[in-house]
Amino acid sequence: MWFKQRTFQLTLIIGSIALLLALKMTSVLDLMLHSYSFMVSGMIIPVLAALFSKQPNKLAALLSMLTGGSITLFLILSGLKLPLQLDANIFGISASLLVYVVVASVKKKKL
Repeated sequence: MWFKQRTFQLTLIIGSIALLLALKMTSVLDLMLHSYSFMVSGMIIPVLAALFSKQPNKLAALLSMLTGGSITLFLILSGLKLPLQLDANIFGISASLLVYVVVASVKKKKL
């Protein structure tokens, strides 16, 4: 029973976020570009870690995906002026790398 309730709540949250994004975006092309930026910033570090690391960390990958994508999306949608006119992806990928390294090293020390 609690699973159905949680599923409903999660669906409501995701639907609300999708509705807000749809209201903010006026062009399908803009929405596609932002989704690609979100995906690249969130996925590049975990994918590289999975390919080249001897022991990739699942928790570090998940947290770095959420951090990188969220920061990139926030910077794009907020319209903040970024230093040196860098793209928001640079900050998202950097944050994703930082989170992955920190979480993987803390998790490694606990073992």
